[in-house]
Amino acid sequence: MKSLQPAIDDALRNIDKAQEKCTKRMKLNLRYHDEDNADLTKLAYALTNPGQGDAAYVQPDTCHAIIGPYYSDHARAVLNQAQRMRLPVLMPCTSAELQRSEATQTNSFFLIESDITQCEVLLSAIQAQGHERVALLYSDDTYGQSYRDWFGFLATELGLQPVSGGIHEFQSGDNFTEFYQHLVDNASPTKPVALIIALGRPDNYSQVLSAYKRFVQAMAGTPDSKHLIPRVYVTDTGLTDDVLQYNVRGTYPVGSSSDGYVQNYQALHGEFPPFCAAQVYDALSIIALGRAAQAYAADPEELYIDQRRVAFETAPYGPVLSDWMRALLANSSRSTETLWIGYGLATAFMLTEQGVMPNLHGASGTLDFDSQTHTSILNTLYLLWESAGDGSAIIPFATLSTTPDGSFGMQSIWDWEHKVHEYDDDLGANAGQDLPATEERWAVVISPSTKWTNYRHQADALAIYQGLRHYGYDDDHIVLIVEDNLADAPQNPFPGQIFVERASQPDPANPLVNADLHKNLQVDYHFSDLSSPDDLADILLGRASDRLPSVIRPTVRDNVFFFWSGHGDDDDGPIWGDEDARRVFGSRLIRSTVGQMQYRRMLMAVETCYSGKWGEALTGLPNLLVLTAANAYETSKADVYDTEMRTFLSNAFTRTFRNIISQQPDVTLRDLYYSLARSTSGSHVSLYNIENYGSVYTNDLSDYIVTSK
Repeated sequence: MKSLQPAIDDALRNIDKAQEKCTKRMKLNLRYHDEDNADLTKLAYALTNPGQGDAAYVQPDTCHAIIGPYYSDHARAVLNQAQRMRLPVLMPCTSAELQRSEATQTNSFFLIESDITQCEVLLSAIQAQGHERVALLYSDDTYGQSYRDWFGFLATELGLQPVSGGIHEFQSGDNFTEFYQHLVDNASPTKPVALIIALGRPDNYSQVLSAYKRFVQAMAGTPDSKHLIPRVYVTDTGLTDDVLQYNVRGTYPVGSSSDGYVQNYQALHGEFPPFCAAQVYDALSIIALGRAAQAYAADPEELYIDQRRVAFETAPYGPVLSDWMRALLANSSRSTETLWIGYGLATAFMLTEQGVMPNLHGASGTLDFDSQTHTSILNTLYLLWESAGDGSAIIPFATLSTTPDGSFGMQSIWDWEHKVHEYDDDLGANAGQDLPATEERWAVVISPSTKWTNYRHQADALAIYQGLRHYGYDDDHIVLIVEDNLADAPQNPFPGQIFVERASQPDPANPLVNADLHKNLQVDYHFSDLSSPDDLADILLGRASDRLPSVIRPTVRDNVFFFWSGHGDDDDGPIWGDEDARRVFGSRLIRSTVGQMQYRRMLMAVETCYSGKWGEALTGLPNLLVLTAANAYETSKADVYDTEMRTFLSNAFTRTFRNIISQQPDVTLRDLYYSLARSTSGSHVSLYNIENYGSVYTNDLSDYIVTSK
């Protein structure tokens, strides 16, 4: 990464000059720390506890704000310490999950939109250049996870086809020849596969791209090689001198051209501003102006943001610097607009001296932050660039904006308005016409997850279990498989209890709000009691034994409901265990198992990433409907985050599923799907095998839910 010192020097000089006529002067004294060569936990403790900590990191005085870290993987260590004193941390970190989990914190400032936006910018550029098929190479870290989670969803939304087996995890030392050859074999007739490379560490790009260069050289002279060799696009971490030795395209967040930052930087320094230059400039300006607003306030302990007085239940009780910064960024009044440049900053400081919050326009563009905490930027400018492959400077060829008046527009991803496929009324109408009357109902509910960080998976399974018990199932007809280690987990602030939703007030329309799911729970198997996926196959096939006494025994007159909540793998769907288990249940095994089962009808609801892999594998079996949280190329998303418990309590798909059943247990399958598809953000809820099940317009959940109770 090129040095950010020129941008820092520009900001300090302008901030100092802007206060020449002010009665109080805000001076920023900077200390620099190398995040690559420091123990960040020890450093963060020392920064938040002046005079204390490991001798190598002890700080002589108080640290008032932190700019950084640069890498998303490093952020948590810093934030965990800074949150105790609400010390402001201003970051260029772009991990979607990091930003989402920190959304309610008042000291965590994100100066760049999450990588969801950058992924969509890249895919939109790829689409505009006529590509039809896309692939992803990502790193197994906090940074790469954002791309892995959203790539399939966004590609599908844009009408691009993810290559089967083309979502690939980077491993150091891999031989990428087979991967590149796979992309060649899956190229469209007219365009090569577009490959996005998203690696958390810049030094890993060289390994991938050197292998790519050797592959291209080996392909030279091959017929139609020009139309077959993958076209490489790198994300912002790939903007390095080493990467510029290769012929690639990429994107990174850039400063504002309309407000003159890019032109000014080029005039002063003779080059295009590097990644983060504009964001660091804005961070220094926001800190200085926030401190000025605090210093000039008639009563620094009295601050209102969005007409609400700032107060906290734990020390420090009153407003701190991060709150004054939030107040500055929350300003939506018609007060004077001020630019990032010297004279604009002078106006901004003059207004704060008068007790007026300025309307800031930063070096990175309009400083519009989220309406909840005013700590996450909403609009980011991205530069699309190309490298000639000779190590020279990048060649800019487009600037894309997420603002409505920019060249590229996008709704907030969290409020995505899904396009829902309307099924043919007659699809599957002739299936299942000669079925006998229903006699009994059986259910298998499983979550293979065991970690506190995967709380949501077990909680969702228990919520489904409690719903089935409410609607008439007895425990002899439900096999519940969960580890059941959450209620007594040391991280649980509510010992003995498990929740799937919590709120300050009960919700009559949603009886599971604040309900203890652990109450009257009858677990048949702890997940660790099962030795392999074959055990679940035996349970589904009624093969009881001394070790597996609880099984289901459906006949051709009985209906079966199956629910699975856990992690998934992009190769073969649901994972047998936690995300690091590296073992899948397997599409072949689920096909073989269900194919041997007896049942009248069966509904499978699968809440995992890439759950569509099972839907594809099970297509063709009679009287079976598979409802998945995601298609075969994308991840599903966590949904309900609890700040006190510091974990997600539910997934989007299951939250909607259980709420619908609670409010309308006889909902038609079409309406169930429609509601799930519209309410589940970030993945495409999918229905498989309708043609072999029966019309989703006329069939409802009464096959699985006893509505008379």
